[in-house]
Amino acid sequence: SSYGINVGMSLSLATVLGPSQAKAARGAVTARVRAAEANLVLQVTAAYLDMLRQQEGLRLARQQAENAQLNLRLAQGRLEVGTATPIDVGQAEVQVGRAEVGVLQARNAVSTARMRLLQQLGVSVDQEMELGTAFPLSEPTWMLEELEGTALDRNPALDATRRSKQTADIGVMQARSPYLPTLSVSTGWSGFT
Repeated sequence: SSYGINVGMSLSLATVLGPSQAKAARGAVTARVRAAEANLVLQVTAAYLDMLRQQEGLRLARQQAENAQLNLRLAQGRLEVGTATPIDVGQAEVQVGRAEVGVLQARNAVSTARMRLLQQLGVSVDQEMELGTAFPLSEPTWMLEELEGTALDRNPALDATRRSKQTADIGVMQARSPYLPTLSVSTGWSGFT
């Protein structure tokens, strides 16, 4: 009879760094997801503010159209009493026409901004929506150093880039590992009767 037990183990830097690279890659993917979330929040916020701005633009265009109508009636009344010329009335009519075009353009801008916001939210553009957020104005009390520190520590895109670099560094070490010595350990036990 014959008996034998053999155990072998081979270690290389690539094998040792494998779990570290997988962990770093997972961290990089998580950081990219956070960066994408932050980017989406930024885009939705920008679209929301643009819609509010366009609605205010429409309100202003309507006020200008009302003012142009008042100026036209004033010019027509002055023409009737003889203190204005037909040219003044014609200019007032042109201003009314321009104001009406401005209202149409403002309505179009509101509609476009609304569609962009709904598109960013991922909902149907046929859906009705009301904007109700009020933004109070206040003077910021931040310090430049605090803002820079926060930006460097919490910026999701910068964090994703740092984690991708860490993953790439581990990949470079793994790529160099075939040129480094490896450690092999073997044990054996055998017997013969």
